[in-house]
Amino acid sequence: METAPGNGRSVNDDSPADDPFRQGTFLMSRAATRGMIAAGISDGAIVNISSRAAREPVQGLSSYLASKGGIESLTRAMALDLGQHGIRCNAVVPGLTDTPVVENLPEHIRRSCCASIPLGRLARPDEIAQVVAFLCCPESSYVSGASWVVDGGKP
Repeated sequence: METAPGNGRSVNDDSPADDPFRQGTFLMSRAATRGMIAAGISDGAIVNISSRAAREPVQGLSSYLASKGGIESLTRAMALDLGQHGIRCNAVVPGLTDTPVVENLPEHIRRSCCASIPLGRLARPDEIAQVVAFLCCPESSYVSGASWVVDGGKP
């Protein structure tokens, strides 16, 4: 899989067409990487989004879970390949987050999910965004190839 310019492979060599999360992550990262290298940026950052669910499988979500787990592996590989260009690659691994999709879950399922989280609630989107922002700023300039779990302390 191509993660840096010049190795002669394309996204279609390794990415199944039915994996939009990983393929989308790959394509966006490739575009950003090419732009950073062309512009001479030597302190770039790419932050990919995975899912805590990829680490704790849920029945009926095999494709989604495999895709999100693949994003973490892709991120680590990108960190190895792109470090020579000064580009850091990390992943954020959010737990269940209070989004419109989750709002539509039955209330008893939402309560059950919150009960399994030590902080007793779902993540807010801005809490996930703050971790993404940190991974893009100079204060995280030596962090690369890492997956940051943001899940309220769920074991």
